[in-house]
Formats: sequence, C-alpha cells, structure tokens
Amino acid sequence: MNRSISRLSQTSRLRAFVLAAATFAAGINRRGQIVGAFGEASGKAHGYLLSSGAFILLDAPGATDTQAFGINQGGEIVGFSIDAAGLHHGFLER
Repeated sequence: MNRSISRLSQTSRLRAFVLAAATFAAGINRRGQIVGAFGEASGKAHGYLLSSGAFILLDAPGATDTQAFGINQGGEIVGFSIDAAGLHHGFLER
C-alpha cells in the first residue's frame, strides 16, 4: 500500500506543537531541517518538519499516528504511520 503524506503548513498547528503533551526531534540534516513528532493529550501523534523557521505538519491521510524519524541532505523524510486497524506503514516523503 502506498500512503501519501499530507504536508500542511499551518500556523494554527504551531500552537498545538508548542502545547503538545510530548515532543521529540528525531533527525536533523546539515541544512538545519529538523523532523520528529509531537503528541496530543489524547495520545494521537503527528509528524513535523521544521525548515527555515516554517513548521510543517506531516500526517498520513486516515492515520491515527504519524511520526518522522529521519531526514537526509536532500530533504527526503522517512517515518511511519499507524492506520485505524493498527497496521504500521513506512513512508519516504520527497
């Protein structure tokens, strides 16, 4: 199954990121782009990319959780999502 990732640049979600119940950075490249995930109080996790001061939410459509774990020098992001059935899906976002 090929699952695409929704890249949503939303300043309103920055507030959710700042007020998150848990936050972690998982990867950084030489360009200073940072990827990771944050969790809501409900337990739902969202992936993110922080690049040049812009916060970009990374969520797989229909996923209950999405997490980004690494980013290379070309800006390609790897991670995984969990669907409603509890199945894990890896992704490569270009």
